[in-house]
Amino acid sequence: MDHKLTSFQLAHYKTFGFIRIKEVLNENELKVINSEFADGLEAAHKYNPGVGASAQLQWSNLKPEFPFIASLIEDSRICGVAEQLIGDDAIPVFSNSNRWVANTPWHPDTPYLELKGVKIACYLQSVRSNSGAIRFVPGSHKSEFNEEISALLKQSNPDLKDVPSYVCDSDPGDIIAFDNRLYHSAIGTSEDKRQLTMNFIETPKTTNAEKENQDLKSVSIKQYSNTNAPPPHYAPEWAANLSGNDRRQRSIDWLKSVGLI
Repeated sequence: MDHKLTSFQLAHYKTFGFIRIKEVLNENELKVINSEFADGLEAAHKYNPGVGASAQLQWSNLKPEFPFIASLIEDSRICGVAEQLIGDDAIPVFSNSNRWVANTPWHPDTPYLELKGVKIACYLQSVRSNSGAIRFVPGSHKSEFNEEISALLKQSNPDLKDVPSYVCDSDPGDIIAFDNRLYHSAIGTSEDKRQLTMNFIETPKTTNAEKENQDLKSVSIKQYSNTNAPPPHYAPEWAANLSGNDRRQRSIDWLKSVGLI
């Protein structure tokens, strides 16, 4: 069943660039997620044997080894939220697991200002202001404000805590949806903060959005390269889409159109 967003949630997202939805995933589902995450973390460690606990580890969930987590990007409770926020034809782009070990500096997830995208994050531990909760500069997804924040950070290089922000506390089972253009960071991250992230983009509606859409191939490749994520990032078994899932097919068609599979 889709999570039907309220008019206030839709207005909140449009105005501030993010929403939190509590208790989307249940206790039994979280047990499966934690088990699959542990398997993925072990595989990522084997692929990066020198990392230990000293650096972020990331891997794609779109593999047969992680059937439940892989299904979440198509789940109506998650993809359905993205569709309400950026359009019924929203395209699932990736699903990653992340093991964080350090604070995250202020940044948006995309340099593009016209192509709309939404990231949906799920933390596997409770996170608060002093333990790595994501924090946002509300409204910084809007072009003019986004440019002002970018200039401020480049010119002044302030301490992370000196940027006024909203701390988005979260507990396991909650999801946080935020605009890809929104400035965000995390402070107080432990050596083992565990997070799922799923990203969606709109089907491009303008010439500029289509140009930005084509550029996402190099952005995606760079991201996986920077984190040395174990390949494949889109497993052939997943891309075969034997179940004929419509949402997955939108993803596959997009990946083919930009040359990622």
